[in-house]
Amino acid sequence: MAIIDDVRWESNSHEIVHKFPSDNLRLGTQFTLVIGGIILLLNIVIGLIFSSYKPFNIGLNSAVIIVDTLMLYSFGVVQIKGGFKVSLSYLFMITAAIEYILVLFVPKTWKDNAALMTLILLLASQIILYVIAYFVSKIS
Repeated sequence: MAIIDDVRWESNSHEIVHKFPSDNLRLGTQFTLVIGGIILLLNIVIGLIFSSYKPFNIGLNSAVIIVDTLMLYSFGVVQIKGGFKVSLSYLFMITAAIEYILVLFVPKTWKDNAALMTLILLLASQIILYVIAYFVSKIS
């Protein structure tokens, strides 16, 4: 099944902007976006409540939540084999939790920041695994 089977769009010549009809998305993809939005909102509220949770860490954690939510969401939209979807979804949820905890301890400086480098390497490994799973699914 191709992406065209999952994402339906019928345009007309007078349409400038198209809003994707969310009722055509699978329940799992909607659930992923809703949970990601709730976690993002919770992160921001916790950041506003606790003074020890610095704005730098709030921003980094918000970015981690958004990126991981979009990666999990893409499993429902992009055509990837079932085994890859299940295993990578669990792996990405576990790494998202690790990234969230890691960002809590990231110092505010950009230079000589081992925790930030670890975060970047984790995100890069997630993207590499996703791309490999996509192309292997496409080939077979």
